[in-house]
Amino acid sequence: MDSGIFDMLVDYVVNERLDTVVLGDEKYKQAQRDVGLATNEVTEYGFSDEQLKLIDRLVCSYTAEGALSARLSYAQGFKDCVTFLKEIGLIKTE
Repeated sequence: MDSGIFDMLVDYVVNERLDTVVLGDEKYKQAQRDVGLATNEVTEYGFSDEQLKLIDRLVCSYTAEGALSARLSYAQGFKDCVTFLKEIGLIKTE
């Protein structure tokens, strides 16, 4: 199941299709507003360029971790769904 096609499907859904889903979600929109408010606070705080670069690296690291977690979660959910469909007989493996 970890073939190139599966990876391409997961990448498409996580990186492209999911954007259209989350961008219409009100909780996601509120989270974006919260990020904007926090960004403004950091900008106004008066950090040095070196401190801002450190903060940016930290935020980027968390973002990359979250993106990988979302991808892995989606892939596992997809595999679990296939397993379930096999178990209830909707997908035949023979």
